[in-house]
Amino acid sequence: MDVVTEDISGFFDLNISSSTQSDTTLQNVLDRAAMLGYNTVAVNVTADLDKLETVTSKKKKMRKAAPSAEEAAALTDGFPDPGAITFTAPVCPRTGRRMRVLKRVTLEFTGQGDLSRIGRSTNLKKFDLLAVQPTTQAAFNVACQTLSVDIICVDPASFRGFMLNRKLAGLAARRGVVIELVYAPALSAGSVRRQLLLTALTLTNITIGKNMIVSSGATHEHQLRGPHDVPYVYPLPV
Repeated sequence: MDVVTEDISGFFDLNISSSTQSDTTLQNVLDRAAMLGYNTVAVNVTADLDKLETVTSKKKKMRKAAPSAEEAAALTDGFPDPGAITFTAPVCPRTGRRMRVLKRVTLEFTGQGDLSRIGRSTNLKKFDLLAVQPTTQAAFNVACQTLSVDIICVDPASFRGFMLNRKLAGLAARRGVVIELVYAPALSAGSVRRQLLLTALTLTNITIGKNMIVSSGATHEHQLRGPHDVPYVYPLPV
């Protein structure tokens, strides 16, 4: 995806969930991000590529009459529409300017589906950022080697047992694809935090701390941390 590159200075959080917790709203989270000093954020909608494929196939089979042109486009696409994400970009107190809010989609996938659908989707082309979240070793390999995306989001729960190496990370880097870690799960105690920190350490070692970004993955304003506080959540050289 091509993102306008004007005024790219300042702090970024490229993963704020569009699906917030029940006692807050997306607008609350964006307002909090502006107060914390972020200049640019991305509102993220997540979709399961394998499930989308199944639902779309079922809809096609259930139809008895030939679909209209609009219906045919919807059935062929089946991906989220960024037009459904609504918000008002808040003003950043530090700069007095409106925060830049991008729209992002993250596709979870196992590597077994029809990945060519990604390139054919009209809806996906409307997003500013395209990310994938591989849940198997095969999916991670494909994401690093060939997929035309902006971000590979790492889910520590899915990464247990994965073979991660510098060759794969290097392939992604050479293609301009960054690897992302989210810190919201690390705010909790216990095994989730330990697994997340272990994954972060592994990825930092294989990427030598380069071509990585850390985002919040926040679903609530209380999960956001200021740009200078994030290193305390991830005490790693990323």
